Amino acid sequence: FFSDFPLLETDRRTQAMSGAGDPEGAGGRPVGSDAECAAAANGATGTGARRVEVEEPAIEEKAAKFAGLMAANLGPREGCCLPRFIAENEKDYIRLRNGILVKWYSDPCNFLSFEKASEGVEQKEVKLTRAIFDFLSNYGYINSGVLPDHPGFNGTGPKNPHKSKIIVIGAGMSGITAARQLKSFGHEVTVIEGRNRLGGRVNTDLKRFESPVDLGASIITGLTGNPLGVVTKQIETKVHNIGSKCPLFRPDGKELPTEEDALRYSQFNQMDVGANGQIAEDLKRRNPKALNKMNLLSAMRRIQREEFSDIEESGKQIINWHIANLEYGCGTNLRNLSLAHWNQDDPYGFEGCHLFLKEGYSTVVEKLAEGLDVRLGHRVERVTLSTGKGVSVRTFRREGEETEEFPEIFEADIVLVTVSLGVLKSGMIKFTPSLPMWKLKAINGLGFGLINKLVLEWKEEDVFWCEEDMFGHVKENEDERGNNYMFWNLKNVTGKPILVSIFCGDAAIKLEDTPIEKLVEEAMLYLRRIFGQNISDPIRTHKTSWKKDPFARGTYSFVKVGASGRDYDALARPVDGKLFFAGEATCRLYPATVPGAHASGLFAAGQIADACNPVKHELFMESADSIMKRLKLKSINNSRNRFRRGIRPTQRAQGRYNKLRIGDRSTLSPKMELESTYNDLMDGKWDLDASGETETKVVNDLTQITEPGSMESPISVDDNSVVDLVVEERGKKSKLPRIRPFEHKRRGLEDDSGIVDMTDAIRKSNAKKRKRDESWRKEFRKKLKTKVKQKELAKKQTKSSRGGNETMKSDFVKYIKKFIQRYVSKCAERYALSESVQRKILSKSSDRVIAEWSSKEREVSIKDWMHNEKRKKNMKDFVSKYAKGYAKRGSRKKDIAL
Repeated sequence: FFSDFPLLETDRRTQAMSGAGDPEGAGGRPVGSDAECAAAANGATGTGARRVEVEEPAIEEKAAKFAGLMAANLGPREGCCLPRFIAENEKDYIRLRNGILVKWYSDPCNFLSFEKASEGVEQKEVKLTRAIFDFLSNYGYINSGVLPDHPGFNGTGPKNPHKSKIIVIGAGMSGITAARQLKSFGHEVTVIEGRNRLGGRVNTDLKRFESPVDLGASIITGLTGNPLGVVTKQIETKVHNIGSKCPLFRPDGKELPTEEDALRYSQFNQMDVGANGQIAEDLKRRNPKALNKMNLLSAMRRIQREEFSDIEESGKQIINWHIANLEYGCGTNLRNLSLAHWNQDDPYGFEGCHLFLKEGYSTVVEKLAEGLDVRLGHRVERVTLSTGKGVSVRTFRREGEETEEFPEIFEADIVLVTVSLGVLKSGMIKFTPSLPMWKLKAINGLGFGLINKLVLEWKEEDVFWCEEDMFGHVKENEDERGNNYMFWNLKNVTGKPILVSIFCGDAAIKLEDTPIEKLVEEAMLYLRRIFGQNISDPIRTHKTSWKKDPFARGTYSFVKVGASGRDYDALARPVDGKLFFAGEATCRLYPATVPGAHASGLFAAGQIADACNPVKHELFMESADSIMKRLKLKSINNSRNRFRRGIRPTQRAQGRYNKLRIGDRSTLSPKMELESTYNDLMDGKWDLDASGETETKVVNDLTQITEPGSMESPISVDDNSVVDLVVEERGKKSKLPRIRPFEHKRRGLEDDSGIVDMTDAIRKSNAKKRKRDESWRKEFRKKLKTKVKQKELAKKQTKSSRGGNETMKSDFVKYIKKFIQRYVSKCAERYALSESVQRKILSKSSDRVIAEWSSKEREVSIKDWMHNEKRKKNMKDFVSKYAKGYAKRGSRKKDIAL
């Protein structure tokens, strides 16, 4: 949800090869070595390649990439959450926004004040700059991360008049990020964590081994465009660039030649492309429902059978290794992945070399958590949303390592839930009232995968492995392809002789029930095949069990069969404006990643800040002028429709933003709120001259623009005060209805706010959908009633025909029966029907024809109607159907008698 910049350098397939999707303990084959990264930075094509002159990107483009935005265009987030008047000032907005981002990019380690951000801005653009600055701050594009001089966080700034009490459940990356942002906005924030440590699925072990070892998240897959890039720069994180080489070893321990590795990888890519192209497109065209039920592995195996059936067994083993590598990137066996949507996040990624953190990933979380009120050892049992204002959270507290738990209740205005998708699936946390069906559907629809690690440490003198940062081992058996499929060399990272073996797919599940002694024995068997029988056993070992962790229940999310990217969006939507959600499973653009968790925390903090703060920005004057020139006010009585026509160009301008939406997100992405200008007039924003010429001016400055999260008290507006808007009409003054500025909903008007968060837009979009569905239901009921009436009328007419009613003459009925008798006689010969059965068929068929004829008035005669070819065929069909039915009944009776 954070970045609007579509970095196409990596997709899910290359992420698997590069260690992306790694919040819960994964790695992979890196893409860029140190030399390649340096060559790319210098404009070279590779090591030893001649220098190619590459134009240096402008500072605005660098700054926009650094913040995860596009320098020349609006992104989906901006189109949804910005004040609506940006639609009329897009060029001005981008110019002023880029100016702010350049100042933030030049010094991201210090707080950027509005005074500094607005330096060099013309006086007439100060209000627009203020709105842009607040938007960027609220949603974490600027002034996020670890800023010691942040006035809102250290308490030196003005107090927030809309201060709220907020509880964050979960002290992982998303929870800590959101808590820090909300505290910087001036809110009272308490973080509740069930474990006795910070980080959640980010877990650096500092006790068992000689150096830090990440048991969970391990790798950063590029810093350009990465939300975490700002934090790592602020805290000066020490990193190790992952090299580009990853040798593969056969089951017998022999190294795989580079040429064969490249060949098998090319064949694997063809299977991947064929599955997602040829098969997916064919199913989409012929049977879309079947496509939604198809898994990725079945499609890839089909391509393998059709195009690579002649591959020898050793080649299939290498392809299976690449399948395991993709299973590592996705966190599950490929048979669980939706063929249609498994790679819905492909258009988004990060640029730069892939990195290990030398001091561990937990250092990032711990730095972000400094200064926060975190309550460890509090297991959340229930979250209750009261009917009035407020939320209560019931927890059970443990003292240190004690097993006894003590109940404790926390009260707050808003609760942010950042637990893993696995915990939500397990039902460990109860919600009162229960979560709505659309939320439960998203929770159950997405999958939650598993990756596990086996850590092995030796003595300094016993190092025996190669110098590469990673190496892989191919398995003979297809079912064991994810077992010790890759080893990470941490000696290059920390200087200590440690190897980390990766388990993915079904092997990760099997690991949790296998004794560690057996796991170590098996790993040593593979290592001795590769490096010789004389190597010594490790002195320290440890295995992870993320599935059995009650506060994780797995590692990271994936799009399973039957789900889609819209389930991520549904999981991110708040409930009743008091219950919010964050975490990697709520981030559609970067799911299954630490940056995705961090970005979701920033977005949730922006949502909550908007929900707590009713003060919105006043519409910008230039925007008002451009809109009002198209309005022609003739009378108050019919002004609403005229104003709606006047706003259409603005709605067309909004269409430009919708082009940026990706995949099936087009049905989800809420449009930027574009209210009728009539409501703006009702709010007292503008004065109009009845002649149609504009005299735009601010009638009342209802809001005072202040910094987000640390706002000074706005101009007090009594709830009972009213604003009289006077419209001059042909020299005659008349008053529009009196309206309270902040009570639009009482009069049925929408909240004409300047900044509209995505939650409101989605809610209104769903309201429109419900309205459409309701109109469809009404139309359906109306048609159903008409059909019922027609059937009742036909029955009455049929009965009257049998009773000799004058309206249905006997010769008319005789003609129909005579006409049908021919078909009945033919069927009687074919199926050997008795006379009584023939009479029944004749009666039923004639009644049906009479009812159909009598259902409405006919302009043709009964003869012409009966001799119609289509009518004849229809009569033959249902007479034959009746005859077959009676024939089957007769045969059954004979069988029973025999």
